[in-house]
Amino acid sequence: MAGKWEEVLRDGGDDELRVITAKMEGDTLFVEERTEGNATRLVYEEDCHKHMVRVRGDSLRALKASLEAEMEVPPAPMLQVLRMFLSEHRSMLDLQDRLDRAAVPYDYISREGVCEIYRPGVTFR
Repeated sequence: MAGKWEEVLRDGGDDELRVITAKMEGDTLFVEERTEGNATRLVYEEDCHKHMVRVRGDSLRALKASLEAEMEVPPAPMLQVLRMFLSEHRSMLDLQDRLDRAAVPYDYISREGVCEIYRPGVTFR
C-alpha cells in the first residue's frame, strides 16, 4: 500500500515559499521539498523547484535513532520525528546535513525543468 504524502513544513511568505512533504512506504521514507519565489528563480532559473531524498531500511532506522538522540526525545513514528526536527531546522538541506554527518546513505532526486537528476546511495564523510 502506498503511503500518503503529508505536509510536514510550510515556511515563507510572499517572496519565497518552502513546502516539505513526506510519506512512509513500508521501511522507506520519502521527503520532498518544493520552493518557489524570488530566491528560487535566482538560484534555479525557474519558478518552482523540487527535490527529494529517499531513505530506506537500515539507513532509515539509523536516521531515526540519530534524530531522536540529537533532539533528546523518546521513540516516535518517523513522520512525527521529522516534523519535530523540521520545526527547528526548517529545510531539507539540514536533514541532508544530518544524514551526511551520520554517514547514512540516501538517494537524492532533483527535478530541474523537464530533467530529473538521480544520485543513488549518496553518503559524504
